[in-house]
Amino acid sequence: MDIIKALIEFIKNLAVRISIKTIILWVAVCFTLYTPAKTEPLRANADVQCGETSVPLQYTCAIQLYERSSGKPISGAEILINADMPDMPMAHNIRPVIAMENETLGSYRATILLEMPGRWMLRLTISGPLRDIVVVEVNLGGDSDSGIPPHQSHKHH
Repeated sequence: MDIIKALIEFIKNLAVRISIKTIILWVAVCFTLYTPAKTEPLRANADVQCGETSVPLQYTCAIQLYERSSGKPISGAEILINADMPDMPMAHNIRPVIAMENETLGSYRATILLEMPGRWMLRLTISGPLRDIVVVEVNLGGDSDSGIPPHQSHKHH
């Protein structure tokens, strides 16, 4: 009779241990399979409109900076602008300029001095509330054959 009681006690303990192990294993599998939704990093987009100034080859550019996904204006950003001609990469030595924020949310202004008219790529390196690089193409000072209206931007990312 003692053997039967011992066997019954052993089976009960074994069942409890197996249940605990099963629960632990189930929880571990659930945690492994559960991956929280990855949040995409905020990405920026920009509309750039440039106009001639009284100084030859100098342009004042108005920049509207906004979140790519929501369209919400981005304020408090620091924007460094570099210019290069896609038809003559690295042939020009254009001094980078910093865009200054205006009173309107997401609105910035910069003045850039170029070496010649034509099609230019403006690289906006953005830091502050988000970090991103936005490249826009502008046609400044002529060259209507490019298909890009003068002083108007096209977004390329």
